[in-house]
Amino acid sequence: MSKKKILSEEEIAECLALKKIYDEKKAKLKLTQEALGDALGGISQAAVSHYLNGTNPLNVRVAIVFSRLLRVPISDFSSRLSRDAELPPNIDDDSRMSELAEAVRGLEDRDFIELIELAKTKKKLSGVA
Repeated sequence: MSKKKILSEEEIAECLALKKIYDEKKAKLKLTQEALGDALGGISQAAVSHYLNGTNPLNVRVAIVFSRLLRVPISDFSSRLSRDAELPPNIDDDSRMSELAEAVRGLEDRDFIELIELAKTKKKLSGVA
C-alpha cells in the first residue's frame, strides 16, 4: 500500500481558498458537493470534500469545473492553476480569440474539459513547448 502524497503549503492554501469560496456561494448558487461530484465526472461527495479540505490536491481539470460552477476565475483560489489553464500564448489575435470563444461558448463542462485535454495532448505530440 503506497502512502498518500503530502500536499505542499501552496496546495493546501489553494484547497482552503476554494472551500471558502464554495462555502460563501453554495447557498446562492444552490450547489451541493454531490452536484460538484457529478460535474467532475461522477466522483463521490467524499472525493469533492477531499479537494475542499486539502486531502487531495487540485488540478487544472478540477479547477476549471469549480471555477465555472462557482462563477469565479481560477485565480481567485489558485494563481498556479490559473497559469496552467491559460490559453496558449500564440492565440493573441482578437479575431482568433473571438472565434475560439464562440466555439467553446455553451459547451458542457465535460466537453470543455475534454477539449482542453485534447489541446494539451496535441501540443505534447507536436513538440510545442
